Amino acid sequence: MFVVGMIIAGIIAAFVAKDAGRRGMNAAGWFFGVFLLLIAFLPIYFVVRKPLLPQYQPQLPQPPQGALSIASTPVPSLCMHCDKYFTGQAEYCPHCGKAQVGSVS
Repeated sequence: MFVVGMIIAGIIAAFVAKDAGRRGMNAAGWFFGVFLLLIAFLPIYFVVRKPLLPQYQPQLPQPPQGALSIASTPVPSLCMHCDKYFTGQAEYCPHCGKAQVGSVS
């Protein structure tokens, strides 16, 4: 049982050391601190850890230059009578022909 506890502490300490290195902190110090005193050092680490260094922050993909933006895409409207969608604002549903409540005139 002692060996299993040491393996678990080592795995957690390795993850903390890797994360500390990505945050510009002393990875070896956090590894040994967490490995030896897991119950004290792990909560302390979560409180004092720094933000990720810029080279480790995830980069969001940029949309292509000629791509359509969401704002230029027409929003579909739902007919209250036939429950079918149509694009744009219309006084009458193009599917069932009934007048739309609050339509633009």
